[in-house]
Amino acid sequence: MSADPSKSHRPSPSADSARPGVRLALYQPDIPGNAGNMLRTAAGLGVPVDLIGPLGFVLDDKRL
Repeated sequence: MSADPSKSHRPSPSADSARPGVRLALYQPDIPGNAGNMLRTAAGLGVPVDLIGPLGFVLDDKRL
């Protein structure tokens, strides 16, 4: 007997975002390379990131 994929329980994205979980907070980061690595890792894992300033580097569209 095979499981019907349409009947599997999967939370909706809105329910998932309302659930408390892990967040990454960078407090006054000084080294842009390290902050970039943490941001890429968090993006790959789906973890929200909070940058708490002042930042030790310029963060704008040109430098991203």
